[in-house]
Amino acid sequence: KNTGDAHDIYKYTGTTTTTTTTYLSGDCTGVASSNIKLLLLGAMRYLGRGFTFDDIEECTAISREVNRVFFHTFLEYGSTVLYKKHVTEPASTTDPSEWEQLFKTAGFTGCIGSSDGTHVGMLNCHSWATINHKGPKLNIPSRTYNTTVTHTRQILGTTFGHPCTWNDKTVVLYDEFLKAVNDGTLFQDCEFILFEYDSSGNVIEVCYKGVWFMVDNGYLSWSNLVPPLKDGLTYQQIRFSEWLESMRKDIECTFGILKGRFAVLRYGIRLQSIEKCDQLYVTCCALHNRLLFIDGLDKGWKDGVESNWEREYRDEGEIPFAVQRLNRLHNNDNVQSQDDNDDNTVETIDFHKYEVNGKRIVSKMPLSIFQNRLIENFDIRFRRNDIQWPKRINRPSSIV
Repeated sequence: KNTGDAHDIYKYTGTTTTTTTTYLSGDCTGVASSNIKLLLLGAMRYLGRGFTFDDIEECTAISREVNRVFFHTFLEYGSTVLYKKHVTEPASTTDPSEWEQLFKTAGFTGCIGSSDGTHVGMLNCHSWATINHKGPKLNIPSRTYNTTVTHTRQILGTTFGHPCTWNDKTVVLYDEFLKAVNDGTLFQDCEFILFEYDSSGNVIEVCYKGVWFMVDNGYLSWSNLVPPLKDGLTYQQIRFSEWLESMRKDIECTFGILKGRFAVLRYGIRLQSIEKCDQLYVTCCALHNRLLFIDGLDKGWKDGVESNWEREYRDEGEIPFAVQRLNRLHNNDNVQSQDDNDDNTVETIDFHKYEVNGKRIVSKMPLSIFQNRLIENFDIRFRRNDIQWPKRINRPSSIV
């Protein structure tokens, strides 16, 4: 929040006196310490506006060395206490059905988020680390962070940084959040229903246990990480893939919000320590979630929730581009759909080896089989006209 009120800085960061005891007492000579609220304000300006410590000294009349020492202390606090409070704990204690509801509206039952990697530049990278941190996406050394978010842009987890020369297949192996879901130690008790065709061509309901995430095609073939099809041949597959690509933009939007809110991520980190660079990114993730919680934007979008800074910006009566993509093939009368001529027969697969107490376990299924079940469920709901693009705010059709 761009405010000069120091009390709002406390509210923004959630900083407690327990962590800042050193900065609240005087030194051995009895000289009072620097104003903790001004130090916090300087840390926020460093993150949000890309200030240098010299700039902060000019604004607060506190030496750059004091600001520098405090900033490093704040990063340690933000990457541990704040990250646990605003990222780890909400992700592990919140009912996943709250996140799944929005994806279910869009036809992706069982999905609770999307995941991807982003690159953050390092302006003062050590020479010994330059080769491993010089990748094709940026002209400067950078770190890559694999982050997972919900449809409301709430961050569920992130890695602590790796060289940007590592691809998604390698980085995901160090993502503790996604690994816990894939191993069945997190969200394994969540249940959802998919529509499928039985051997007679009738629509039935099948119960699954677990959750899954949307990713691109650069990840490992885990059943919990579902990408769009690269070589879809039928309209069923093409519709599913194009709609998934549109919904997966949640993570891309979150990266844009992060780099728009924190200039230090957009223009490059000036810290030399790789560990401090990772702490900075994790701290920004924690502050991002805290802002969502304060504004109430982490809640479901079904009934609409509006923050106090939002304004009308477009006519909500227009058809979203993603819906136009979805209906493009359905309304094309000049091309005959392959799936209009099928007899709804299903391939013979022994699902018993993936079941426990009559419920299919997502983490035990191969990706290709589970992906086909998702495509079939999406097609059935599409034929029933039961798919909608989730909206956050039910604005009137005319702009005020």
